Amino acid sequence: MELIGKLQNLLYKHIPLAKHMGVIIDKFDGKDFELAAPLEPNINDKETAFGGSLYSIAVLCGWGMLQMKCLEAKLKVETVIHKAQVKYMVPVTGNFIAKTSIDENEWSLILPILKEGKRIRIPLNVEIFCDGEKVLSFIGKYVVKPHMISQQQQAT
Repeated sequence: MELIGKLQNLLYKHIPLAKHMGVIIDKFDGKDFELAAPLEPNINDKETAFGGSLYSIAVLCGWGMLQMKCLEAKLKVETVIHKAQVKYMVPVTGNFIAKTSIDENEWSLILPILKEGKRIRIPLNVEIFCDGEKVLSFIGKYVVKPHMISQQQQAT
């Protein structure tokens, strides 16, 4: 829970759009990560969720998963979206949840690379659901780059 609170604060501080959209971290158990958002601040003129909001939350879900895994491993990283594909399936008429997961076997291959200080591109699938129905499918490729601590920083 402590990590969730830490990332929620970081999310609102460094990505203010997330706060305006009402995004909250709903779940993290080491394998699965979920963001929840209400329809109201993300509504469009058709009274459904704005496509840009859905895309943003899908990007944030993948970003959040990678941040949580790195926080869990006590790694400071910079994570950015490199490229993505999205498929909007049906209009979103209520509150929604973005979900992603990362396989522990896959993560066990990624973590040593990050610990060596090397950047890596990581693909993640995100799905958004509304009332139990899948409404969006997203495939994103993220670049994760560890912060390198200089000798001068280590001395202080």
